[in-house]
Amino acid sequence: MEKDWKYYYDEGLKFGETARRSIEKKEKFNNELVYNVASLSIERLFLSIFLYHNKLPQLDTIGGMARELCDFVVVDRGFMDEVRFISRFNYYCSLEFEAPRIPDDTQILRILDFINDVIEFTNRQIYTEVAV
Repeated sequence: MEKDWKYYYDEGLKFGETARRSIEKKEKFNNELVYNVASLSIERLFLSIFLYHNKLPQLDTIGGMARELCDFVVVDRGFMDEVRFISRFNYYCSLEFEAPRIPDDTQILRILDFINDVIEFTNRQIYTEVAV
């Protein structure tokens, strides 16, 4: 099966829903896991925009992908501020050993709210153009 932009869009929505539901099950899902699932949601949604525009991102972090999106879609400053906030917790690509930076409960709620913003942003980039 060929994986087109719609495949990654749908995956992004599913990961987002999983992240939102997981905060109701704190005994099974800690904040680090919720953050990772939320990040997968955002990355997949961003990837769907790239693929819709027949592009591939050069970077695979949320921050890197968002900066690349600025090359061909309009991204407002507040949106990028939230991307930077979320990126603070990413330590996967560090060349130095770092203790994990795990979001607290308030920060997790902020990240989960941002998923809704990313969904709306993605819809504007894809479905607005499809309808035209």
